[in-house]
Amino acid sequence: MSYLVEPDLTEQELAWIDDHVRLGRFVSRADAVLQLLAHGMDLAGMPASHINDPKHWQNRAAEMRAIAAEMHEPDTKEIMLRLAGDYDKLAERAVLRADGIVP
Repeated sequence: MSYLVEPDLTEQELAWIDDHVRLGRFVSRADAVLQLLAHGMDLAGMPASHINDPKHWQNRAAEMRAIAAEMHEPDTKEIMLRLAGDYDKLAERAVLRADGIVP
C-alpha cells in the first residue's frame, strides 16, 4: 500500500512547478507543493485552481484522516492528523473568501 498522496494539480500547475524546480526555487515537486500550500498556492503567478474550493480541502482532510487510521506509528499518525487539521483550516479560509471575507 502506498501512502503517497498525489496532489490534484492541473497540467499547467505541474508545468509551473517543474519549471521552478529546474530553476532551483524548489528542491522537488513535493517541496513545491508543500511551500505552495503553506503560502496559499498563489506564489508568483501560480494558478490557484483549488484555493477557493472548500470541498477540495475537506476532501484532502478526509484523505489524511483515512491514511492516519491505517498508521501504526504514533508519531506518523500524529503528523497525518495535523495535516488533516491544516487542510480543515484551508477549507475554512476558502469558505470565508467565498463570503467576501479575506482571512
